[in-house]
Amino acid sequence: MLAIVQLAAKFDALDYELVLSKSNDTFPYMISIIDFDQMSSISDLFEKKDIKMIVKKVSWPLDAEPFLPAPSNECFKDFKAGYLDVAKQLDNKEKTDFYTKVANAILDNYVALYID
Repeated sequence: MLAIVQLAAKFDALDYELVLSKSNDTFPYMISIIDFDQMSSISDLFEKKDIKMIVKKVSWPLDAEPFLPAPSNECFKDFKAGYLDVAKQLDNKEKTDFYTKVANAILDNYVALYID
C-alpha cells in the first residue's frame, strides 16, 4: 500500500494511516487511507525524474513510521518484494524502468538509515 501511495499516487505518505474495515458482500474487507491531511504531492518530482529529491521527500515518512519492518526483520523481505512489485507493474504499464530505479533508491536509503 505504501508503494501505491508513493509511486502510483505520487504522495510522500507523511502521517497517513491505513484502516481495515468491513466492506460489502463482494469484498468482505477493504483497506482505506485516512488522516492524509499532511501528505504532499511529489508528482512534480516524478515529472522531472528527480530520483534524489523523491528519495529525500519520502525518507522522513519512512524513518518516522515505527510499524515498518526494520531491514533486519524477516518481514522486511516481503515488504521490499511488495514495494518493488508495484514499481515493476508501473514500469510495465509505462514501458520504462524509472519506477524500479526510484523504488530501489528509496529502499536503499531506508536500509542505510539503519546502518548509519
